[in-house]
Amino acid sequence: MARNKSVEIDALDRDGCGVRAAFTLSGDYYATTIFAVINGASSPLLESQSKTPLQEAVRHAPADSRPALLLTGSGEGNYWSATVTPMTDIHFALLGFDFACRRGRSAPPPVVEYRFAPDVAAEPHYENGVLLRAHGREYLLRAAEMPTSLSTEHVTTCQLQLSPSSIRIEPLGSPHVTTRSTVQWRFEVSAIRSRA
Repeated sequence: MARNKSVEIDALDRDGCGVRAAFTLSGDYYATTIFAVINGASSPLLESQSKTPLQEAVRHAPADSRPALLLTGSGEGNYWSATVTPMTDIHFALLGFDFACRRGRSAPPPVVEYRFAPDVAAEPHYENGVLLRAHGREYLLRAAEMPTSLSTEHVTTCQLQLSPSSIRIEPLGSPHVTTRSTVQWRFEVSAIRSRA
């Protein structure tokens, strides 16, 4: 089966502003770019820096619910899956990134890392968030909750490590480990609506 060269998904408010994620085949893996979208025009915010081994990507658009991107892959003893879903409203646009990784015994820990696109400024934002400023707008990348049980539904699943040129997203594991070798985590990227 031929692989898609590129798949993308948008989260846009009623004015055509928000965020877009694009996964483009680069060699054996999909490289990720997250875009700011303003009035339908897009500019890069974040570009994948680490080789997350995502090798299959499809757009899933059921008739009775929101579209999603579904991705899977393996490498270095890790088996990955990811889902990217939009949440939108009149003045709200967010993309949720849900990851799961099943690790082999000697596999390296999973990590997702992005470099900032040129002209993007980043600073810490409250606990486990990063504020991105670009093109006169603000965007928020934050570690998010993933309800895996009643006792952990309000606990963040990853930590963000900010450097001057990049951001590293590492899963926390406990208390969200579903087995000894599988870890799940979630982060979100949203557009912050202008107050004007």
